[in-house]
Amino acid sequence: MSTYGDAHAAWYDALYESLGKDHVTEARDLLSRVTAQLGHAPTSWLDVACGTGQHLAAVADAVDEVVGVDLSEAMLDVARARLGGRVELRVADQRTLDLGRRFEVVSSLFSSIGYAADLDELDATVAALARHVAPGGVLVLEPWVDPADWEDGRTQVVDVEEADLRAVRVITSRREGDLSVLEVAVVSAAAGRLTVEREDHRMLLVPRDRLLASVRAAGLDPSWDDPAPQGDGPTGRGLVIGVQS
Repeated sequence: MSTYGDAHAAWYDALYESLGKDHVTEARDLLSRVTAQLGHAPTSWLDVACGTGQHLAAVADAVDEVVGVDLSEAMLDVARARLGGRVELRVADQRTLDLGRRFEVVSSLFSSIGYAADLDELDATVAALARHVAPGGVLVLEPWVDPADWEDGRTQVVDVEEADLRAVRVITSRREGDLSVLEVAVVSAAAGRLTVEREDHRMLLVPRDRLLASVRAAGLDPSWDDPAPQGDGPTGRGLVIGVQS
């Protein structure tokens, strides 16, 4: 599973702000959805692959118990600075997650579920997340790209500037069987030093029905929540909602 390194964490928020991602609006919309599903405002929330904690910051004041986990310590350092101790943050891998606790809402957003290496790992990851959903609670997954929607050879270039840091990220992508491969190159400049980094992200392309089947196999009642006409954030891929009966 790929993770962003220290350099990525430093400019991650500025990057996605430049791409139009609105974490606050997304989190408030999701809070409204899960409140409607539960029939009351959630009292506990676990955000898996929480990154720099922007979604957590947007719901922390409305939910009594909020926990965030991520595989990247660098990302969590940014989240800690943002949240100021209001939220429990822990390093953890979503594939083997075991906090020994359950929550009314468990979320894995921004296509983090796509980092499963294959279908067996997908099922294991969904099962690990489902084990943390309290009776009557909900699991929310933001999927990666459906295989039918994948387009080979797309390239994205983003130029980001924040304080004394400047970064240019280039991504190109291709398909290898059931995997999408994103080649990422980043050139960043800060404090008079130039850094060049390169990494590949391999993300599983899973049809909608197969993802729903994985949630069902984990013991939840799944449904597909289509995106609003304007899309949900920059992805616009909708959400999978799994209810723990």
